[in-house]
Amino acid sequence: MRRISGLTGPAILFAIVIGMFWKLVLTRQYTWLNSPDAANLVLPWFQLQAAELHRWSLVFWDPYQWCGQPLIAQGQAGTAYPVNWLLWAMPLHHTWLRHVYLNWYFVLIHFQAALFAYWLCRDLGRSMQASLLGGLAFGLGPWLGTTEWPVALNAAVWAPLQLMYFLRAARDRKPTASALACGAASGASWLSGDDQIPLLLTVTLAMLWIWLAVHRGRWRLLWAATATALGVSAFQALPALEYLSRRPSVWSNIPATVWIDKALPPLSFAGIVMPGYGDPVLFAGWTLLVLAAIGLWREQQNIAARVCGCIAGAGLLLSFGHYVMLGGILRGLHVLDKDPREGLVLFGIGLAVLSAAGLDSLSSMPAARVARVLAAIGAFSLALLFALELTQGDDLKKFTPLALCAVAALLLAALLEAQAREAITVRAGGVCIILLAMWELGHVAGMRWVNIEFGWPNLDRLAQLSDLVQDLHNRNAQGRVLMSREEAPFDFGEWEGVEQFDGLTGGTQNIVRVADLPSARALAGVKYSIVKGPRSIENPEAAPRAWVVHEVDRVEGDAAVRARLAQPPDQLMKRAFVRGDVPHVEQCANPGTVFLEARRNIESRERIRASLPCAGLVIVSQTWYPGWTAYVDGRRAPLLEAYGFLDAVPVPGGEHHIELVYRPWHAWIGALITLTTIAIVLSGRAAIL
Repeated sequence: MRRISGLTGPAILFAIVIGMFWKLVLTRQYTWLNSPDAANLVLPWFQLQAAELHRWSLVFWDPYQWCGQPLIAQGQAGTAYPVNWLLWAMPLHHTWLRHVYLNWYFVLIHFQAALFAYWLCRDLGRSMQASLLGGLAFGLGPWLGTTEWPVALNAAVWAPLQLMYFLRAARDRKPTASALACGAASGASWLSGDDQIPLLLTVTLAMLWIWLAVHRGRWRLLWAATATALGVSAFQALPALEYLSRRPSVWSNIPATVWIDKALPPLSFAGIVMPGYGDPVLFAGWTLLVLAAIGLWREQQNIAARVCGCIAGAGLLLSFGHYVMLGGILRGLHVLDKDPREGLVLFGIGLAVLSAAGLDSLSSMPAARVARVLAAIGAFSLALLFALELTQGDDLKKFTPLALCAVAALLLAALLEAQAREAITVRAGGVCIILLAMWELGHVAGMRWVNIEFGWPNLDRLAQLSDLVQDLHNRNAQGRVLMSREEAPFDFGEWEGVEQFDGLTGGTQNIVRVADLPSARALAGVKYSIVKGPRSIENPEAAPRAWVVHEVDRVEGDAAVRARLAQPPDQLMKRAFVRGDVPHVEQCANPGTVFLEARRNIESRERIRASLPCAGLVIVSQTWYPGWTAYVDGRRAPLLEAYGFLDAVPVPGGEHHIELVYRPWHAWIGALITLTTIAIVLSGRAAIL
């Protein structure tokens, strides 16, 4: 019976989340994927990995963009996050991900966030009703309730558990086990593949742990949490660290203008209680905001309330970006240097804990004064609304945020007044407050989802090139495709399983820095250019997937590489250049033949048959990247970087079989470290739970 009782709160919370996201799970007329980022990037990433997982393989190497790229090292595709594996393992519809599973995946992310916040509030001694409100505040409140980037959401959901185990350690409740669990939750956040939110949470936790260590001498707990976080995150962190120095500078250096454009102006602060005013990521509503203020006031001597108050305030300030000095300092440290609004994750977790404390405090405090203040705010808002309507026309739509703000304030004032006069019971009042919070958040969460009757242009665009893809397959085309951004503003290669030369994101520095050169594209085997129509233009100068050269020299420096690539493709295919030591080659009248026997994308493996009259250098049209290993007749051979970005294998004269295999040791070692660390943490599960 105790276990059944313990499941009551999560079950109610699940019903609340379903009620908020009913459009996604109870109908098939809405989707969260119609936003540009979700349709153009997330869906192709997920589709590629789902198809490969059904062939019992994780995608460590993506062959469909940039002549091949290390997918797991980039992180954004969420390859190392086990929760994503559950989605990709679901049954496919003719090899395609099903819309219904994608919607449930999105809803369950929010339920996970709400559930972890609920556990945090319960762990702090809050009632079930207050904990339900806290879970609702975090899972569907500021930022999380309006964000549609699943990688960042998967990173943010672990924030409540990180805070819960830190506060356990601060209260001397099994401190060692709590420190290990806190580090594990932090590492799980890094596994999601996002970098900004895990970095923000890590910096926040580091400051809290340092404070605890300085004031109480708990340095041992700090090292335990740090080691566990590093161990759990190793599966994603080690490949990412390898990729860090090789990623394109165009993706790694985010312009300051992007950061400035996404910052919230101080005047947008009114959007915290006015749904539809300014950026919706800020909206919390009167119910949560007032209860959080009450909770902070009533629990100001409680360490959890003080910590959450500081966290919430810091998160709110960070979202203002360059408008406050703190935001500029952290951007200089590369914390939130992409989107300062992600600082609202901290605001959301603080709001959840404090609003739960405020709801529990209502039964022991006179709330009549607060009710009168809210009634005055609501009355003033209605008066202002009436004045604006008389003076500025009858466009009621632009006055809707003010009207909703007024109605919410009056409804909350009525509830607080009823509780103060004991006109309703404490339990009934709590239920009404949760429903009022749901009503307020419902004006923001999911409002951007468009009914299918009004069209899903971003998703419809994914199917517009199916005829072109079928035509390429009918030609048995072996060359790569160069896509026009106007024709395919999405990751076309990953979505259609067609090898594309470029891509919206990713790639490695060695290929991106020469991608604009026609000779580099020809060497990469770009046989078709898709232009307006869409129609394909065939490039007769495109190199085959593998060929052999018998003249090689050495080039050092990026400028020298670009200068050499200015030569015509036919000359480059006869005389190659490499970085480092020049391999032994011999000149002969007949260059020989090279044939690509098999290419197994699942296993990241290529097989080539070569027949050379004398020693030469076999060029393989694939991005050179650490982790690839070359074998000639079963014996390991050096793998060189030709033309500054392609693979090359020295091969002696005669008949030979060449094999290139991708073995990402950083990923496998990281996976072993992650599993070992999780096993160590779970071995003390009785102490952690």
